[in-house]
Amino acid sequence: LPIIWEYDTTRNVLVLEKASGDRELRGHQLRTGRFSRAIGSAIGDALASLHREIAGWSPGTTERPPWLLSIHQPGVSISRNSSAAALEVIRIVQSAPELARGLDTLRRGWEPSCLIHHDVKWENLIACPDARRRRRTPRLKIIDWETAQRGDPRWDLGSMFSHYLSLWLFSIPSTGRDPPERFPELARFPLTRMQPAIAACWSAYRR
Repeated sequence: LPIIWEYDTTRNVLVLEKASGDRELRGHQLRTGRFSRAIGSAIGDALASLHREIAGWSPGTTERPPWLLSIHQPGVSISRNSSAAALEVIRIVQSAPELARGLDTLRRGWEPSCLIHHDVKWENLIACPDARRRRRTPRLKIIDWETAQRGDPRWDLGSMFSHYLSLWLFSIPSTGRDPPERFPELARFPLTRMQPAIAACWSAYRR
């Protein structure tokens, strides 16, 4: 985690160290085209350390589950503040009863038990060279803490997995000619190439 240098209580400004890494993790992995088990394990270790060290922490407020878990039950204001595409996504979710029930289950099971980053993604993981250890795998620093809050640690872990999945999906070219059955074999970044890193992340977190 970044070192804390200062906290201004009058302005609520948190000052953290500058993470002088080579690149954010998304750029690092896209450049190499590899999804290593070592980096997956490092992500799992980092998230587990965060959730374990600040378990039971409470700021004195009750954090609500993420709004996304109630996307199928939007308020009236959604029609004023959302694009046509966003409204179409809501309509699709509402038309799938199984998905709506699943979101209800996740919302009821939300357990705010520790501090979570709440915005875990590759762009917020900086790969830093480790001068103290002669190894190729970089150390990781978690940055951008402005949305951190007390919440359910499973949200952070699920967010990390979603970025592996989204990279796979967005690497499938939209040719307009190939049937959906061929999409997996057309992916620039096949899911099978990422699965060992995903498994390593999960195993390290559990361990």
